[in-house]
Amino acid sequence: TNSVSFEGELEQGTYWVTPSTYVIGKMGTFNLRVLSESAFTLQRELLDKYWKKELLRSRWLCSGEYQNGEDHPQFELKVAASPDPVRVVITVEADKHEDNSLVTFVCAGKGGRMLGALSDDSIVVKSKYLIGSVVQLECQLPGGNIPYVVVPCLQPEGSRSRCTVTALCSTPNFSLTELPMWTKKQASGSWTSSSTYQDATNNPQFELVCPIANQQFVIKLEVTGHEDPSILFFVVDNNGRQGKGLTGLIPESQILCTSTYIRANSIAKDFTLSAPPSDSYLIIPTLQPPGSSANCKVSVSCPSDDYQFHSVFEF
Repeated sequence: TNSVSFEGELEQGTYWVTPSTYVIGKMGTFNLRVLSESAFTLQRELLDKYWKKELLRSRWLCSGEYQNGEDHPQFELKVAASPDPVRVVITVEADKHEDNSLVTFVCAGKGGRMLGALSDDSIVVKSKYLIGSVVQLECQLPGGNIPYVVVPCLQPEGSRSRCTVTALCSTPNFSLTELPMWTKKQASGSWTSSSTYQDATNNPQFELVCPIANQQFVIKLEVTGHEDPSILFFVVDNNGRQGKGLTGLIPESQILCTSTYIRANSIAKDFTLSAPPSDSYLIIPTLQPPGSSANCKVSVSCPSDDYQFHSVFEF
């Protein structure tokens, strides 16, 4: 319908009339007509009098996985200290496409972008997962010095689109800023006949070199060409052997980090360099069961561009 009416008896007082289409993202004009047997006044209240608005534009170059910070735009939301929770309305809009699905997560931030998968413990609130190009989230957030990170996720993975984020807050003391994307470097490899668990032989190997202590990375392994792979990867200290890979069993003393062992086509994990950093780190993916063949791509993301990442062919 394009019209609606209300009839009733109202006591003396102030009332709010709020027209709504009940459809997110719709624009249009309307006429409001009020008839009464007694005197009354009707005036329009401006949004800026009650809500502060921030609007930012970004884009998905190649959207990432569901409930994951990688390859999605992220925005830092700060709300000033308040005795009561603050009302916030966040609207995310993507380009119109029949395959689009959207969901928005608001996470407790620690300063900077969220790393890898968004854990349930870090998620403060999330919107509904909607098929379409617009999703809206209304919530109440405690104010304070702890920043929140807004992570809109566009599906299916690999989508490309513009991203418009509009935030309305019931207090004027709030800010919304975009967090810069991390640099990403990639390398590819393959298995012709994969080896046993924790064995470097016959597994592709990749070298990471970075001179910055305590630098953060997110490492992601993607496997193609296998119907039902089980995968994981090791991050190995390769100090003093820059440019060279390993053979045989990977020594436990050199393993700095291990991803989850998962039956899937991709896995990601965050990793922080030691202080001082080694002059070489190896990333060694493993494909199970032994003897399997497949292709893989390993990507490394970092706030800085001061690092090297490449395949290793010398052993």
